[in-house]
Amino acid sequence: MNFPNSNCKACRWQQQLPVLRSCCRIFDLQQGCTLIAVLQFVWGLWQLYATYFGTNQLEQPLLAAEWQLKSNIMLGAAQFYALLAIISIFSSQLLYLGVKLQRKFCLLLWLYVSIVFALAFCFYTLFIAYAPRMLILHCIAILLLAYFMLIVLSYYLQLERAEDSPDMEVLFSATAV
Repeated sequence: MNFPNSNCKACRWQQQLPVLRSCCRIFDLQQGCTLIAVLQFVWGLWQLYATYFGTNQLEQPLLAAEWQLKSNIMLGAAQFYALLAIISIFSSQLLYLGVKLQRKFCLLLWLYVSIVFALAFCFYTLFIAYAPRMLILHCIAILLLAYFMLIVLSYYLQLERAEDSPDMEVLFSATAV
């Protein structure tokens, strides 16, 4: 049984985190998390479509060997982005289930998957397939994902506080059992 304890060292990190109360100052956290799940799902589907279209364009016969090398690099990039799109689709479903069923485990798992997703995306775009013209767009995507993660973390902490609140309804007493 969890008792709220202000002296608990493990609970202090929850009090020090910046917590949002709304998503974009328009939606509450639950609606914001649902919107994030829908946006992530649509983005994943769009990325799969773009990857499929891009790989079909690369399979045309090329004239020079140097263009063939560029084609292989682009094919590798398309496969990596397809993998990220599939991960995005599955994690969006995980987030949607976590919000609708109010399961903290699903929200926490989505946060972990999003952190790994962001790190893999940063590593790949900065070290393997560095494209200076896309750097600003990639930075915006990472900042947007960080904001989404902050919204989901705030909703997770809101569920955590609601579970630990002393205002919980007592359905039976010890003498009734």
